[in-house]
Amino acid sequence: MKYTENLPDKVEAVNEALESLESVLRHPADNRTQIRELGQTLIDGGILDEIISEKLEAFNAHYEELSHVAVSRQISLEQQLQMMRETEHMLQVLQESLKDLDRQLTSYLTDRIDAFQIPQEAQKIQAEIAAHESTLEELKKNVRALMPSSPEGRSPRSGSHLDALQRKLREVSTKYQLFQKPANFEQRMLDCKRVLDGKLYKTLSEVKLEVETVIKTGRQIVQKQQTDNPKSMDEQLTALKFLYNDLGAQVTEGKQDLEQALQLSCKLKEVSLSLSKWLEATEAELVQKSTSDRLLSDLDTEIAWAKNVLRELERKKVDLNSITESSAALQTLVDGSETTLEEKLCVLNAGWSRVRTWTEDWCNTLLNHQSQLEIFDETVAHISTWLYQAEALLDEIEKQPASKREETVKRLTSELDDVSLQS
Repeated sequence: MKYTENLPDKVEAVNEALESLESVLRHPADNRTQIRELGQTLIDGGILDEIISEKLEAFNAHYEELSHVAVSRQISLEQQLQMMRETEHMLQVLQESLKDLDRQLTSYLTDRIDAFQIPQEAQKIQAEIAAHESTLEELKKNVRALMPSSPEGRSPRSGSHLDALQRKLREVSTKYQLFQKPANFEQRMLDCKRVLDGKLYKTLSEVKLEVETVIKTGRQIVQKQQTDNPKSMDEQLTALKFLYNDLGAQVTEGKQDLEQALQLSCKLKEVSLSLSKWLEATEAELVQKSTSDRLLSDLDTEIAWAKNVLRELERKKVDLNSITESSAALQTLVDGSETTLEEKLCVLNAGWSRVRTWTEDWCNTLLNHQSQLEIFDETVAHISTWLYQAEALLDEIEKQPASKREETVKRLTSELDDVSLQS
């Protein structure tokens, strides 16, 4: 029974323990029969019959108790083994699927293929990611159910595997967000600006002299009545002037909007990338710290780190607000950008909130542990002081009369009970 406790987090170890326990349960009857027959022979022969009867009765009771515990342990091990096998299978399937998704998204990004070009495939990938997130949550529940069986409170091996899959899923989700962004968005805006600068605006500049000459000549023709319908020509000349001025104003306004959109896009990309990298790095560090056994040895350093992250999160909130404002401004300048920009903003907000919640929980855990250590140190100090005082009294007890000596012993016994309760 002791062999089946505190088993390593391996299917082989649990399976071996289960087979060993089943073997023991299959072959105990012979030994029990031999002991019962031997005991009965001794009793019938009148050899220590009362003692043998008591021993035999105690043996039978202990045997029944152990058999019951062994059967319960066997059922528990079978359930644990089944869950471990199912969990390992799910982990392996999820790992392979995430690798395939990662390769697929990497290929699309490399070839500059975006979700707008293959919408049905994009929906399929999104559904797969959602399904993987659900599977990951189910695996977390299975791993938490296995944790009590791990020796010394260590996370099961599948727990570290699960952390790696969590990071891989975040990488795939990030690539999917990039996949949803129109390919070469900034380059396309630069191309539009170049078209305006190099063609339309240039064309208007080239025809300016011709337009002015036509309008001036036409006015002279109308003024000298050199046409059959001067009123109609005057209206056409006025319309031509308005059309040229209107096109010039539109080109200037469009050029300014594109320049502003490009500036906002560059700023948004820079700040978003910086914030995203910081959130990913911090989250990865939180995963590492929360699964490590060595960090609690330096609580002050870890608490200082967590508080510093919380302060940095408030500073990053300013960046997040700036990204929100830039995103709103860019949406008014670039038609059709609302969905992409809102999704990117949603990812950043979710990441910021997730890191903040996790950091607060980690900081509270550390502070609670620190408080418990302080209470423990105070208790140890109190007990040490009492032991020193008690030792001094015991050294003097031989010199006291019997009545005083008994009173001192009773007092020490009472104080010892109080100290035991406090500890």
